[in-house]
Amino acid sequence: MDEPLARLGLIVTVGLVAVGVGLLLSRRPRPRPPRVDGMAPGVVLFASRGCDSCASAESAVRAAVGDDYRLVVWESDPDTFEHAGVSAVPLVAVVGDHGLEWWAEGSPSSARLRRAARRVSAG
Repeated sequence: MDEPLARLGLIVTVGLVAVGVGLLLSRRPRPRPPRVDGMAPGVVLFASRGCDSCASAESAVRAAVGDDYRLVVWESDPDTFEHAGVSAVPLVAVVGDHGLEWWAEGSPSSARLRRAARRVSAG
């Protein structure tokens, strides 16, 4: 009879640890969204030369919106990066007439990016 109780205790302990880890991870601060005031509406990809993740993100952006996006490369335009507060690449932003509509770090989901871009173009 001790063995089933020990198993149950182990299961409860593992479950509580998993919940605790989940709560700790959910409390991590989310990176700040980019500041896009003054930027023209559309899709903007912030990237850096030689960044493999940036190349993947650009492929995802191109698959979602074709060639209708602006590429901002850190080495060519550090002032725009500083103004937008971008500290990590790749970062994709969808800018509408009234500011930031949607953004994502890394390679974005094509479906989500396409929906966000459509909302902006539909205005």
